Amino acid sequence: MHASPRRYHGLSIALHWLMLLLIAAVYACIELKGNFPRGSEPRELLKQWHFALGMLVWVLVWARLLARLLLPAPAAVSAGWQNRLAAAMHLALYGLMIGLPLLGWLVLSAADKTQILGIALPPLLAPNQALAGQLKEIHEWLGVAGYWLIGLHAAAAVLHHYVLRDDTLRRMLPARQAVRRRSHRWEGSGCRPAGCLPRRARACRRRTPSGCWRRARATGRARTRRRGRLRRGGVVSNFVHH
Repeated sequence: MHASPRRYHGLSIALHWLMLLLIAAVYACIELKGNFPRGSEPRELLKQWHFALGMLVWVLVWARLLARLLLPAPAAVSAGWQNRLAAAMHLALYGLMIGLPLLGWLVLSAADKTQILGIALPPLLAPNQALAGQLKEIHEWLGVAGYWLIGLHAAAAVLHHYVLRDDTLRRMLPARQAVRRRSHRWEGSGCRPAGCLPRRARACRRRTPSGCWRRARATGRARTRRRGRLRRGGVVSNFVHH
């Protein structure tokens, strides 16, 4: 049985941050839309980009779910009710990333407006303006709920990183950022984490019970100096005897 990895796979990390940027752009488009009068070209263009980016999120969420099923994931940091709450929040976020774009597609189909940035989407419903209005209200309500869920998700990550001081956020960071943040934690102790060490240093660290590479290196240097003194002493002794 393979041990659980310490960090998420690089593909899962890339999809996570890419989808965060896309979701932020989706919300930005719909918020900026209100600054322009109805029927104006910038307003219509922002609506088009809102729907297009939302559909891109819908496509990528399936890729992320597939990666979650196929790629190894680190073990849960929390236990008990915290783990169950985190699982429920992730389930709700995945539901929103699937449900909101799908509802938007249904709204466009019922309103007979399935042309997005020159690309014609297949309609999922027959044109029905009354139904389009009802679906739009549900879509907007879930969009507001998405604000709260994303905010709670970000707040939980900050809580784990700065208050609980565990690896919840660090294991989802890109590799360079994770190593840099991990090295900051070791600066006060004078040690370095294994991920920051070269191969020979990692082997030295594995042989050292204390786990401190710098102390092991200092010990190695002291041994080298002591051996040098012993060799010089042996040479002098041989010279005197001869």
